[in-house]
Amino acid sequence: MSVRRKSADIVPAAPVVPRQRRGSDLSDKVAMFNKKFHEHHEKQLSNPFSDVERPEGYQIAKLDVNDPNYGRPPAGSMTELRGKKANQHMRKEWRTLCETIYDCGYRFPDGTAIIRFGDLFNIYNTISDKCVGNLLSARKHGFVSFEGEMLYQRRDEDTEITLAKPIEEIVKLLPIVFDPNQHLLDNLQE
Repeated sequence: MSVRRKSADIVPAAPVVPRQRRGSDLSDKVAMFNKKFHEHHEKQLSNPFSDVERPEGYQIAKLDVNDPNYGRPPAGSMTELRGKKANQHMRKEWRTLCETIYDCGYRFPDGTAIIRFGDLFNIYNTISDKCVGNLLSARKHGFVSFEGEMLYQRRDEDTEITLAKPIEEIVKLLPIVFDPNQHLLDNLQE
């Protein structure tokens, strides 16, 4: 026995709602790739060392040495962040070196100090294994002074290393400050 249903018993179907795009369609990925390709191609067109073929009559913009951005990485780039991280690291190294010379060396009333290279090498080697490199860099930036081009262990044990500026001035020039973006610099992939 079959049962006939009345039209009132039939439940109407839910209205069909079109599917919303989630951004993972193939066409979106192709568009994103094409955008990246065109950005890269434009960058290569302006690069004088690129092998990309340029249209007839294309002129590469000449660089101006007087431009404040000349020789600098693009703002906000990973290269700029790595440079800032390296600069900050070197400033800490110079300050530690100068403070070690001041703390362990013979102090003068004007705020400077002097120490023999042999003594500094033995003390500072427990802090950093880059003692000579840091000394050369600190001398280049005017924080310390010593005679000779290079310092060698045993041969230059008695060479005197002097703070070129009072320690108070060095501390002001090389402040150790909290940077809220430091976590960005620390988490850079090497």
